[in-house]
Amino acid sequence: MTTAGQADYVNGWVQSIAERSAVSTIVFLQMGSAYGTTVDVLSSAGFTLVAVDSFLDGDEVVGNRIVLTGLESLAVTSDMQRLGKLRIAVHEQVRGGKRFVLQSSAPRSIFESRGSLIVMDAVFATGPARASWADAATASVVFEAELDRARPFRSVLHAVLSELGPSLCARLDRLIYESGDPSPDVNALDGSEIEALRGAGLVDERGCWLLLDPSTALRRALTDVLDVRRDATLHLTNVVGEFDALTSTLRRTIRAAARARWGAAWASECLSRELAGVVVGRASRELVPMAESIEDIRDVLLWLTVKELLQLRRQVQLGDLGMSESAWRSAEHELGSVEDRLQFFGHVTRQDEACVKKWSSLFAQRLSHRGRSESGLQLSSREEELLVIIEEGLKPNPALNTPAGATFLDLVTTTLRFLRLTADVAASYSRPFSAGEAPVEAELQEHFFWYLGSTGLGDASFMEVPNVATGRVDVLVFGESGTRFATEVKRELDNASIDALADSYFGQAVDYQVNNEPLGQLLVLDLTDHSRGVPTVSDSVRTETRTVAGSVRSVVIFVVRGNRPPPSAIREPKSVR
Repeated sequence: MTTAGQADYVNGWVQSIAERSAVSTIVFLQMGSAYGTTVDVLSSAGFTLVAVDSFLDGDEVVGNRIVLTGLESLAVTSDMQRLGKLRIAVHEQVRGGKRFVLQSSAPRSIFESRGSLIVMDAVFATGPARASWADAATASVVFEAELDRARPFRSVLHAVLSELGPSLCARLDRLIYESGDPSPDVNALDGSEIEALRGAGLVDERGCWLLLDPSTALRRALTDVLDVRRDATLHLTNVVGEFDALTSTLRRTIRAAARARWGAAWASECLSRELAGVVVGRASRELVPMAESIEDIRDVLLWLTVKELLQLRRQVQLGDLGMSESAWRSAEHELGSVEDRLQFFGHVTRQDEACVKKWSSLFAQRLSHRGRSESGLQLSSREEELLVIIEEGLKPNPALNTPAGATFLDLVTTTLRFLRLTADVAASYSRPFSAGEAPVEAELQEHFFWYLGSTGLGDASFMEVPNVATGRVDVLVFGESGTRFATEVKRELDNASIDALADSYFGQAVDYQVNNEPLGQLLVLDLTDHSRGVPTVSDSVRTETRTVAGSVRSVVIFVVRGNRPPPSAIREPKSVR
């Protein structure tokens, strides 16, 4: 109940709400713990007060001016449908001539993520402004509720901040600690946040703090509020959902790029010794207690944070993967901050939600989920010359001048890039090996297939395809109109000269062309001794065209050099005289 001394300003406030209701059919009234005046006084102006839960349950409402109290009860994820039901019920009665005031101790920004037009389109109102009751208070009094001596400032402030919700409190907390200013700039907040502070009695209509020392007062109170209350709003739900989506996209892209570069041993090549130890430690403490190395873990990327994934892409130089480096730097900074707040703080803001949605959308649109990097796709001038030589070798084959020939040249160009990659990047199968432990061709086959998957041919590439010319093709690429191009993968331990490889494997490679285009590839893993040097890429490619059973058939031979010692271990080659 109000005292006699409060009667004038309370009556004036009641009249202002009545006037707004007369002009606007729906008014949103943010009125919570900051006010000594209660919403009950609106009954003196002919308003009927009804709890929102009772209204939604279908209780009969008398009168044409209605105050629905306790709207904050709908500001939880589980009541999204009831909020929609409220919109339908209110609009139905508005068409019958009724007026509504929706009273909530929570700001309407809490309802914003639910897209509730009934709340967001309503006219905004607050409890009595400080100017109307300031004469009845001392200069140190901030909230009308403090006029009741049983309600001290710290108690009221704690209640007010709790009503604002964890998202806005987290936003205030960041504003205070990031600015370091004893009077943080309210204008750094957006319009809906400033409106919420005004409704809570923390700022006036001009957006100026009503707290004498806002930084000191809020630091103490926010610590208590945020420590007790976890974020149960849709902001947290949406952030977690979108963060999970972008993390999956990022993992898939990095995994595909790493596989395309290093093959089966991508994890050990990609992770530093220190990071590998971190991954094993996390996995062994949680779900894989027997893990002693990253080989014991199904997917090492599952144990890395988004910040670590973004740093990994940069540190191992996986390329731009479809986004500019400036965008990657921004993502690393912004998403790292949100991830820290999720992990250690448990509270997120509307801005965090917008940030995560932005990057989730950008990742989905721009990242190649096959791990393709736009950088490094151009062939060097020497490789362009090689491509010309390959085409010259294919000219005797009439199939070159067909649409299928153009598709085959795309495959050849991609394989030439793969050959360049294997010449620069050490894969598990390219290192020296002990007697009896030679790598098998399946390692090269898998690496080549993963590399194709990172290119525009990825969707058309398949591995171990049965029932082709009564055999099983190692890697098969489909072109338009059902055309197919086989790549036969072999390893060679004895004689890896191009002539010897052509004599040994040409027959099998072209046999897959019986029901395909007479164009194919032979990819050979050379495991012969390279202690005196490794042949150049130019000496590792040749086109072989022969007439087989009355038809011209062609195979482009690519030799991937394995059993390669590091350059420092190469013995002095013989001098050229």
